[in-house]
Amino acid sequence: MPFTLPFLLLPSEQEPKEAEEELMVSSLQPEVWAALFRQHWDPLLPWLHQELHIIFGTQWWSAMAVENLIMSALCDTGLDRKALIQQLWPAVGDRTEMFSQGLTDIAACQWGEEAY
Repeated sequence: MPFTLPFLLLPSEQEPKEAEEELMVSSLQPEVWAALFRQHWDPLLPWLHQELHIIFGTQWWSAMAVENLIMSALCDTGLDRKALIQQLWPAVGDRTEMFSQGLTDIAACQWGEEAY
């Protein structure tokens, strides 16, 4: 198979622009969000603790393990909802989609101004 540079691809071979825009949250790519999370994620903790308490109740050890999983995922993939859903499904189950939507919404709200 011949080597083709991305800018030499025909339009039908390129990814749709909408797919790239869909990944962006608050005008930032997932990798930019990941870098922000690696620097500091304290503003997200109150919301995260509240949500994990709703899901796990008094099972603090489970909540703590899932919190570590979430923070690792955010630092690795940023706010890529599809990647978050895949990584969090085993831990959060049926609540994963709603949880990841809340997570991206609260992060965008908390860091929206700061990210620019």
